[in-house]
Amino acid sequence: MENNPIPQAFRSYLEANLPNPKNHKLYFDYGDQTLDVLYPPLQNKVDEIMRKKGYTEKSWMTQFFKGQEHSEVAWSGRIHIPLAFMLAK
Repeated sequence: MENNPIPQAFRSYLEANLPNPKNHKLYFDYGDQTLDVLYPPLQNKVDEIMRKKGYTEKSWMTQFFKGQEHSEVAWSGRIHIPLAFMLAK
């Protein structure tokens, strides 16, 4: 990951373009299998940006799922979580 410019480009984009947390919500999740094994340090940096930009537990959620992978099958088993969060008033 050291020579990969993509994570920093993503973080720079978020820093410059995150919408107002008063009327927007964002959800992130990841597991610890397949591609997701690389996510924890990257997600921690994104979480720092979210806090810095004023996002709170009402406007942003990051979830970790032990034993889960980066796949549509894994996501389908937990789709109810982001939907409930995003649709909550």
